[in-house]
Amino acid sequence: ERLILIPLADALVAHAGRAGAVTRVRRLLDDVRSHTAWSSSYATGNILNMLRHIEGSLHDLDLSGLTVRELNLRDTHVEHVNFAGATIKDAAFSQLFGHILRISYHPDGGTIAARTGDEEIRIWRTTDGQLAGAFTMPSNLIFPVLYSPDGRLLLAGGAHTDLILCDADSCETRLVLRGHRHRVWDAAFSADGRYLATASADQTVRVWDPQTGACLHELRGHDDAVMALAFHPDGIRLISAADDGRIRVWNVRDGTAEDGWTTAPGLRALALHPDGALLATGGTDGAITLWDGTNGRIRAHLPAHAAGVSALAFDTAGRVLASAGETGAIRLWDVETNRVRAVLEGHTAAIGHLAFHPHLPQLASAGWDRTLRIWDSQSAQPLMTLYGLRAGVRALAFAPDAQRLYSGSDDGSVYAWPVAELKTGGSAGTERTARESIPDDLAGLPAAISGVVGTPDQRSLILGCWDNTVRIMDLATRAIVGTARWPLESTWSTAVDAGGRRLATGSRIGIVPVWSLPEMRLYQQFEGHSGRVKSVAFHPTLPLLASGSADETVRIWDLEGSARHQVLRGHTKSLMAVAYSPDGRFLATAGQDRTIRLWDAATGLHLHTLHGHTNTIFALAFQPHGRLLASAAEDQTIRMWDMDTGAATPWRHAAPIGSPIWSLAFSHDGRLLASGSSGERIHLWDVDHGDLLGTVRIPRPYQNVTITDVHGLTAAQRAALRELGATDRMPRHTTHPTGA
Repeated sequence: ERLILIPLADALVAHAGRAGAVTRVRRLLDDVRSHTAWSSSYATGNILNMLRHIEGSLHDLDLSGLTVRELNLRDTHVEHVNFAGATIKDAAFSQLFGHILRISYHPDGGTIAARTGDEEIRIWRTTDGQLAGAFTMPSNLIFPVLYSPDGRLLLAGGAHTDLILCDADSCETRLVLRGHRHRVWDAAFSADGRYLATASADQTVRVWDPQTGACLHELRGHDDAVMALAFHPDGIRLISAADDGRIRVWNVRDGTAEDGWTTAPGLRALALHPDGALLATGGTDGAITLWDGTNGRIRAHLPAHAAGVSALAFDTAGRVLASAGETGAIRLWDVETNRVRAVLEGHTAAIGHLAFHPHLPQLASAGWDRTLRIWDSQSAQPLMTLYGLRAGVRALAFAPDAQRLYSGSDDGSVYAWPVAELKTGGSAGTERTARESIPDDLAGLPAAISGVVGTPDQRSLILGCWDNTVRIMDLATRAIVGTARWPLESTWSTAVDAGGRRLATGSRIGIVPVWSLPEMRLYQQFEGHSGRVKSVAFHPTLPLLASGSADETVRIWDLEGSARHQVLRGHTKSLMAVAYSPDGRFLATAGQDRTIRLWDAATGLHLHTLHGHTNTIFALAFQPHGRLLASAAEDQTIRMWDMDTGAATPWRHAAPIGSPIWSLAFSHDGRLLASGSSGERIHLWDVDHGDLLGTVRIPRPYQNVTITDVHGLTAAQRAALRELGATDRMPRHTTHPTGA
């Protein structure tokens, strides 16, 4: 496709223009249907792949009864296409998964397992990218997925901070490992499989017997979250790296510390050479440090990634070191010369993990752009890309007149919903999809939308994205009129001040940048957090900015130049949401400790702790001009709190809605509340009575695609296509191939 079809399509566009090229290519489908010999050839697949490249999608096509070979529909939206009775061979489809946190090759190289951000383990065949298995994880606190050296066991996450060792073939649980008190960041098996080590944000490393599940040692010595682990080839020494900048060497037989070195804080990644003589570390400062594995002396500093090093891996021969950064670039380093051999480009957001194939010169990379990519590590060419699609709703904002509701989702889509059409009565049978969407150039942003905020003048929409950017869209023209790229990691949260002159964003490395609007110039930068900043909020009347972080603190920054800032402590786990009351009297904060804390916004004095949610609280929203505070959580509930009493109100819909709720927004008159869920749905509520007014689902990539009596699909493919919007029902009207 890359060598023939794409150049051919580009040449056709250059000759006939885009519209002319589309018309000509669509007419080729008429020719295929009229020539029997062509109908079973590769012609249909080639034509559709050309059309997909030219238009960016496939829509309004009748392909019924045709043979379609090698159709590539990965990362492609398809709508109103009729495949009824068609034969589909060797097709590639998008799959239903979110951003990928960790990956692990099976020791035989035949499969690769991935831990996704939507609490799943997915296992793919490495030969063709087909899904070999999938199962749900009940916890979002366990990052690692890891095969044992003999390939019989797979380490995954259980409930809360539990780890499970399951059968790698059947995925049945063998053992449950309990003991960590916070998020588990990394894990490693010794080469002989006798020991399993796990690293946690609780500042400990635990060593387990993977045959019995017994905890052999709890290793203490770090003063911050332990981020990465690697076993020495001798199977006895274990190396750990932590956010405190300390690297420690442990003896796993007796649980003693053997040695340790110190570097800059913010360590994120560690890799040990196969012979144990060279150690590589990297972190938020963007540099790779190479250490002598025997004495801890520094061999070299490599300026690698300006936005921070997120992953490191040596190949099995020890000749290549791969490094990945927060901007999506991968560098391949020659271990002998310390020079860059190649730069691999394709990811559009931060890379979470790297893994080399155990037997072949191939590198797998997993990203927050919802892709798993496999590369030839010798030629630096891409071999395979798996695209995931999830559209959990991370951000919501009402237009001031409450006629439109804007949403931003995990799949990079941004939609405008007519509020009148959302009021369907709320029953499942009346669930709808988008009637009006923001133009295609916005609907296809390359990473999850983390923030949607309207400016006070009602003219613009601010879009925060996990590709490290913030964009300004003019609501009158729907055009992007400003873009700022934050070079130091993903944009996690966004807020605009009451005057519409300042924009604040939160980043993964704990920095809070403030931008001028509409110029999008960076003119302030606040540092002090030691963990990612999950939420930011401006005070409505005073020059103050609040930020909530994974370091369990809330910080109040002075926007008028003072270097001093206030630190609010009391939460026992990561902050997820901060919000000021409209009158500026209260600051509400919430997070993974399942509580809401109310503070006096002027003094920082703690006033109340609100209990009621049973899992992580993701969102807070104050009712404009009212006394209510809404909260939404992973327990699938929304709760309303009375600010006069600090008590929960008897709101009708405190019952679970079916999936974790990620976002909330009040209409400007305070009468409507919108909630967005990980289940790709938006619910609209009547605030006064608690009634559910309507439910809509984010459009799926294969909406209204007919797969009735299609031949060549596996049961798993058919089920996945249905989940992504395809149907077995025949279309009411057959669409002409040219779209006429």
